[in-house]
Amino acid sequence: IRTAPRVPFGWSSWSCYYGNTDAEKVLAQTEAFEKGFLRPLRNRSKEQLFPVVQIDDWWQKGGSFACFWTPEETKFPEGIGAVSAQITERGIVPGLWYAPGLITASSERFEDCRSKLYDDHDVVPSFSDVYPLDIGSPEVIREITDFVRRAANEWGVKYFKLDFPDSLLYRQDADNSRVHYRWDYSVALYRKLLKAIRQAAGNDAFILACGGTIGESAGVFDAIRTTPDVSWAGYPREQHPGPWNIICANVRNMLYRSYYGGKVFCVDPDSVLLRDKLCEYGEDYLTLSDNEAEFLAIACAFSGGSLLSGDELDKLPEARRKLFASILPPCGRSCEPLDFWEYPYCTHAYLKIEDSSVPAEIHVLYNYEVFAEKRLLKLTEPCIFVDAASGEVLASGRSFIEPELPAHSAKAIICRQISMHPSFLWADDNIYRGAFNTSDLFFSDSLIVTSDAPAGTTLHIFVPYGCGSDVYVNERKLRPDTLPSVDCGDGRIYSAVL
Repeated sequence: IRTAPRVPFGWSSWSCYYGNTDAEKVLAQTEAFEKGFLRPLRNRSKEQLFPVVQIDDWWQKGGSFACFWTPEETKFPEGIGAVSAQITERGIVPGLWYAPGLITASSERFEDCRSKLYDDHDVVPSFSDVYPLDIGSPEVIREITDFVRRAANEWGVKYFKLDFPDSLLYRQDADNSRVHYRWDYSVALYRKLLKAIRQAAGNDAFILACGGTIGESAGVFDAIRTTPDVSWAGYPREQHPGPWNIICANVRNMLYRSYYGGKVFCVDPDSVLLRDKLCEYGEDYLTLSDNEAEFLAIACAFSGGSLLSGDELDKLPEARRKLFASILPPCGRSCEPLDFWEYPYCTHAYLKIEDSSVPAEIHVLYNYEVFAEKRLLKLTEPCIFVDAASGEVLASGRSFIEPELPAHSAKAIICRQISMHPSFLWADDNIYRGAFNTSDLFFSDSLIVTSDAPAGTTLHIFVPYGCGSDVYVNERKLRPDTLPSVDCGDGRIYSAVL
């Protein structure tokens, strides 16, 4: 099984511009991402960073599924390679959308490609008027891999979003009927094609399957989308569930597929959308309240997956910009449902924190309702409960809390058990509060804290009353009498700056 060593974060054009993307817009958002979000992270180790700017559909001639995989000159007059070079100059990985093996009947190439369509006794589209090509044909495979190789080697693309690969296996009809090929089993041909794409892209390329069947795609793709698109154009219409209902369904999918994260592939929760104004381009009618924006940000952050914004970053309000910055870089660890069979939505997810001197967990509580609700968080031993978003101590010295969640909101809580010895509590670098970059060990009457958080980060450490143990942070012995501290009932919380 291939698992990606780093998790992407950055910006994608689709939910921002839909089919209206062009070089000028892409480069403007690249600059906004680099200056506002990537630059503040430069003091972190490179192992933590995988910044991406991904150009989505409609960069190419003819639009979706036209099978012309050359840039639309009016949008990208200097080509994709020139844009990729400018993205790379900013220390960002260029990404590109591609739908291999599919063609629409409205394409100017359709008649020329008719002999390349699969032969299933009756040529039937996979969805709408989009048909799969015969992926058992060496000519079709060569055309696909030639494009991937050109994009990787000539254009500098190192992140590929492959869309609708499942449509090479089955149709989106009432029966999900299978596509049969004359060469071999469809799954065998599908795997052969994926491996050929991987070889053409190179082992250093990151490949996302958007709409890839999980079992058949695992091991080749670095990431697989686990949700539908977070925004749909054309609202209101009969089949459109509404923006908030889409978000709820997406969060449900993130949580119920969380067990794949980091084990089989990097989960992809689609774009992180935090906008408070309607999109000018796609008529998706998505606009989020403060609580709803934080709900989606927390859900995406603790999915452990990719975190690519789909907003115009230079137009986000300052509070929403800070919200997006607070979840970067991604943690790569997935919170799992407390009750996998909870219906219709998971309201409580958790994740055990490793490398901690005391039992520690992250709990995420969700309120999907239009009214406020209390949520009971009960553990077995007294803990210190910290709000991951704000860094506020919610409670100390007891085994439960019952926070009230406003309508359409979520709350992530760091829970660390109170011990008779000192212990690390949280860090102030981002919403993960040091859960994944700071460890502590109590050994020989000393607390040893090791942190990869950037310089200037404040660490908060619990020391029980009457305890004379030494505390070391990155081999530096702390002098508690020189540090600011607050009482928390069972001891004091000291704050030390790295």
